[in-house]
Amino acid sequence: DDYVYYDDEVRWLLTYFSPVYKISEDGGEKILSDNISVYPNPASEIITITFQHGDIKQSYTVELFDAAGKKIKSTDGDETQIMIPVFDLPRGIYLAKVISGEHVFEKKIILQ
Repeated sequence: DDYVYYDDEVRWLLTYFSPVYKISEDGGEKILSDNISVYPNPASEIITITFQHGDIKQSYTVELFDAAGKKIKSTDGDETQIMIPVFDLPRGIYLAKVISGEHVFEKKIILQ
């Protein structure tokens, strides 16, 4: 996703560049989605979450929510890849949420 921000209040003849981050509703900074892979999607047995480019430098928590927003699973990890069994869950749409410090990543998962 590309974002453009214009600041009409700047009166200097300078150009500033800085990264733009997506911010979640709770104020946590979102990790850019192209740095995390969630597969397969749709899934039926296991979902695998892989962190790229060393974005996860500390422990993290993966939470899985159903379509009603109820937390179904929660798993802690500190490796660059985590596998979460989902064979015991009914088919439907879920939300995988990865929390690492102030970073938050969310991905819709379809179970079939």
